[in-house]
Amino acid sequence: MKHKAFILFLIIGVALLFSAGCKKNKPPETPDKPEGRTVVAKGATQDYTTNATDPNNDDIRYIFDWGDNTLDTTADYASGDTATASHAWADTGTYSVKVRAQDKKDALSTDWSDTLLIKVVTNHAPNTPENLRGPGPIGSPNHQYTFTAKVTDLDGDSVAVKFDWGITGRGSWTKLYATISDTVTISDTVTYSVSDTGTKSIRVLAKDNLGDTSAWSSAFSFEVEVGAWSFIPGITGEDFNSSPALVLTGGSVSAIVIGCSDGFVYCLDTLGVLKWQYPPDSGFTGDAFNASPAVGTDGVVYIGNEDGKLFAINSNGTVKWAFTVVGGNEFNSSPAINEAANRLYVGCENDTLYAINTADGSQVWAYGAQAEISSSPAIASDGSIIFGDAGDSGRIYILNSDGSERRVFIAAGPIYSSPALSGGTIYFAASDSFFYALDTNGTAQTYLPPSRDEVHSSPTIGLSGVIYYGSDDGNLYALNSDLTPVSTWQPPNKEEMRSSAAVGSDGLVYIVGGDNYLYGFNATTGNEDWSKKITTGKGRKQDVLTASPVIGPNGWVYAASDVGVYGFHRGTTLASTNWPMFRHDVRHTGKQP
Repeated sequence: MKHKAFILFLIIGVALLFSAGCKKNKPPETPDKPEGRTVVAKGATQDYTTNATDPNNDDIRYIFDWGDNTLDTTADYASGDTATASHAWADTGTYSVKVRAQDKKDALSTDWSDTLLIKVVTNHAPNTPENLRGPGPIGSPNHQYTFTAKVTDLDGDSVAVKFDWGITGRGSWTKLYATISDTVTISDTVTYSVSDTGTKSIRVLAKDNLGDTSAWSSAFSFEVEVGAWSFIPGITGEDFNSSPALVLTGGSVSAIVIGCSDGFVYCLDTLGVLKWQYPPDSGFTGDAFNASPAVGTDGVVYIGNEDGKLFAINSNGTVKWAFTVVGGNEFNSSPAINEAANRLYVGCENDTLYAINTADGSQVWAYGAQAEISSSPAIASDGSIIFGDAGDSGRIYILNSDGSERRVFIAAGPIYSSPALSGGTIYFAASDSFFYALDTNGTAQTYLPPSRDEVHSSPTIGLSGVIYYGSDDGNLYALNSDLTPVSTWQPPNKEEMRSSAAVGSDGLVYIVGGDNYLYGFNATTGNEDWSKKITTGKGRKQDVLTASPVIGPNGWVYAASDVGVYGFHRGTTLASTNWPMFRHDVRHTGKQP
């Protein structure tokens, strides 16, 4: 008996021990309802997620039933981890998606998950983004720049964009933006580092809320350059015929001001960032500001427009006063300022030169010329006012400060050029191709270049008294003070040269060519020592470029061309000569010291 009992006890113990080592497997819990997009495009791959836990803590794989007679099984996931599966539906319709869990011992969850209804539709990808725009074609490192692009989605879907900034790994999708009338303009920002210098081809891609993507846009060429910037206003297709002037505070440059044919006056800081614009309403469409501004020592900006209005704009962008010519005749002449006399002088299309009180904008006197005045007046050291008209036989007028006529000289063609003064000599050019030197007695010397093309460029005076002016033949001429020729310089791409030169203390003569380049010619050798293309990067070039560069006391050269304003650090200053740039000085006073 004892022996039988022992054997029975042994059998029971072994059975208990075996059952303890062979715990029964339990299936995974029922997975959560799948999550993901519920309206998708036909043929577009979408991701869906789910998760479940396993009582035995076994790894789990998931079987997705996509509702279109196809099943997909995922790889194994740890218990409780979120699993992802992807699918694209070949046909439109509504599909019920569900999922079931299976552990590594092949035990299936008791039930399928709750179903997720998917609506598959025919979707159109967004159109290729267009109107890719930025601050301009040139920018400095370590400054944030904003780029925009317009996206059209014919389905009216919400869209996002991703910019390719020209650097591997840079750029991510923006948030989704609702379209209005199927279009939306989306922006994003970029900041380049010093190590990123060079040309970047910026592109943009669009994606709708159903996941379909457009083709990449055409590239926008953006040059990242130390000591350079550009500004392109919001309204494209307009021109800067106006030349930039500088606002000085304590002798330092505090702003750059310029008019534009889009009807705005822009004020930029020294890095090309917009400080203010007049009018302040960005949706305003007004008359062009083609004349160049003049700036008072108090920062007030004086500029006229095509509607016959002359504005005095305070340094904060508000209007101090406005003077209006009856009949809306254009102001294409730039003002000259005699601050000591509290006077401003400006010519108008209605054949009249006006003297304006700078304090309140009231008219002091008006002088009737024989023809339209586009030439900007100059003020001699004795207070006399000198300007030309655009009659068939252009005239140079010398008026006393009270508006009375002192002398009139008749040229052989219209005068658009503005005079430069050196001592008692008046230098100017006319469309009869002649260049003139007129003394106080009315005696003229002339120079006639071989090409005999029109001249719209205004003369400037460089080191050693050399005179520089551009011609429609594409040349920059250098003459001695007695008008004997020194040299003739021509850019590689021969275009009309209507810009006026600015002479730098570095020995270079800076001028904008009709080929959209800012040139620096060596005043001694005539060689092109430096040049920079200044255009939008879109290949656009206006017919004739008229804006003249300005060299600031901060070592920067500022210029306008095509549809932008540009700044380049050159480490030079304006040469100390009798008339080193258009309108004499950086504030465009047009006044002889």
